[in-house]
Amino acid sequence: MSPLLFLLYFFNVMAAISILFFRKKQVGSTLAWLLVFAFVPWLGFLLYFFLGSTRKLRLFRRRFRPNPRLAEYGPSPGENARALLSGQFNLSSQGREGCRDLMLLNLQGAGAVYTQGNSARLLVDAEKKYESLFRDIEEAQETIHVLYFIFKTRDECGRKLLDLLVKKARQGVKVRVIYDTLGCFKTHKADFDPLLGAGGMVYGYLPSPLRTVLQVNYRMHRKMVIIDGKVAYTGGINIGDDYLGKDRRITPWRDTSVRLTGPCVQQVQRQFIRDWVFLDSQAARPYVDKIDSSQSLEQCMKEENTGQVGVQIVSSGPDSLYPYTKESYLGMITRARRYLYIQTPYFIPDDALLTALRCASRAGVDVRLMIPGVADKAYAYHVTMWHAGELLRWGIPVYRYPGFLHAKTFVMDDMVASIGSTNLDIRSFDLDYELNALVYDRDFALECRKVFLQDQEKSRRLTREEYQSRPLPDKVKAGLLRLVAPLL
Repeated sequence: MSPLLFLLYFFNVMAAISILFFRKKQVGSTLAWLLVFAFVPWLGFLLYFFLGSTRKLRLFRRRFRPNPRLAEYGPSPGENARALLSGQFNLSSQGREGCRDLMLLNLQGAGAVYTQGNSARLLVDAEKKYESLFRDIEEAQETIHVLYFIFKTRDECGRKLLDLLVKKARQGVKVRVIYDTLGCFKTHKADFDPLLGAGGMVYGYLPSPLRTVLQVNYRMHRKMVIIDGKVAYTGGINIGDDYLGKDRRITPWRDTSVRLTGPCVQQVQRQFIRDWVFLDSQAARPYVDKIDSSQSLEQCMKEENTGQVGVQIVSSGPDSLYPYTKESYLGMITRARRYLYIQTPYFIPDDALLTALRCASRAGVDVRLMIPGVADKAYAYHVTMWHAGELLRWGIPVYRYPGFLHAKTFVMDDMVASIGSTNLDIRSFDLDYELNALVYDRDFALECRKVFLQDQEKSRRLTREEYQSRPLPDKVKAGLLRLVAPLL
C-alpha cells in the first residue's frame, strides 16, 4: 500500500469515528456517510470533507468574530428572556398570548431577541417587492446593506437595482453588497465595477477561490436588505427576472417577502454586520473603510416604534451548533392547535419533522402542505414527491401550485407566521446560511392564511391514486435520490 493510500485510509477511519461519536445530526445522515466510507474507502474522507463536514467551517469562523461590542447594543438574549418570563411584554393582544414558549424557544436557542412596536407588510410577488424596495432605496440617506443568494446583475431588474445603488453611492450613501458566488455563477465580479467606482463595497461569498473550493457545499442563502437602519426586507425573493415570471421554463413564479420597520430592524442589521465582518476579515484585500457596527446599531435604536407587531429574527447556518431555523419550524408544528399551513419549494424533511407533522395531524390540527406544480430542479422534485407520499398516507392534504412556488412560509392558528429564506429541506437546515422573520400578529397571520387559501384555490390537490400512478422511472428516481439527501 502506497503512503498516500494509507494516509487516505487513515483519515477515512478517523472521519468515520468522528461521525459516529461526535456528529450532532440525524441518524439517517450518519448511516449514509458510513456507507460511503465502507464502499468507497479511498474517497469517502474527501467527499465528506468537501460536502458533509461543518466542523472546519465552525473552527474557521471563530477566527473572525464580529466586534464584541455588538452585544452592547440592544437587549441580550438573557435580558430578553427575563422580560418575557416576568411579563414585561404585553402579549395579551394580537394573538400573541399563546406564543410565549415559542418565543423563548427561538430566544434561548438561536438568540433571537423578541421585539414589539414593529410593522410588517406582506409582499406576495417580486413585482410588489421590487417596487417597494427600489422606492425605499431612492430615499436612503446614510446606509444601504444588501445581501442576496442570487443577484443577476445582467437581468433587467438586476441592472436597475445596480444602477440605483451606484446613484446612491455617488450621493455619499454607504452601500455594501454581499452575494453568493455560486448562487450567482453567471454574475461576474466585473459587473460590480460601476458600484465600486462610485465608492460602494462588494463581497462575494466566498471571495477567495481556494476557500470557495474548500467550502463549496455551504451557501449564503439569506436574502436581506437594510436601509438607513429603518427598513428591512427578507423572504424568498432574490434579484432576477425569473422571479418576475419571465423565464418560460419556470412560470408562473410565486414567491413571498416581507417589509419590516421598527426595533426588529436592528436584529436584521446585526446579522448583516456579522456576515460582513466575517467576509471582510478573511478577504485578501479588505476594505479600508470598516463597517461601524456600533454606529449602525445605534442608528436602528434611535427609531421609534412603528406599529404593534411582535417579531423575532431567527438565523442559522453550517457554523451554528444546532439547526435553529429547523427548531423554529418544529416549534410551530408542535404548538399548533387549530391549523398549520406550509408553503415550500422543496419538501425534504428529516424524521423529526415528518413525525411532528404526523402527530400534529393525528391530534386534530389542520395541516396542509403546498409545493410547486412546476419543478426547477429534477432532483429536488423527485425527492419532494417521495416525501409528499408519506403525508398522503397519513391523510395530510398536499397541493401542487400551478407554477413554481418559491415561497417559504408557515402560518399557524391566526397567531404567528414565518417568512424567510429557509426551505423545508435538510440542506437549508444544515448547510445553508438562512434567516427567517417570525411575525407575531393576528392581522398579519390572517393575511398569510388568506393568501394561502387563495393559492389553494388555484392549486390542484394531489390524490393517492394520482401519486401511485406516477411513471415507474419517476418512482425509481425518487426512491434512489432520497437516499442521497441525508449526505448533504
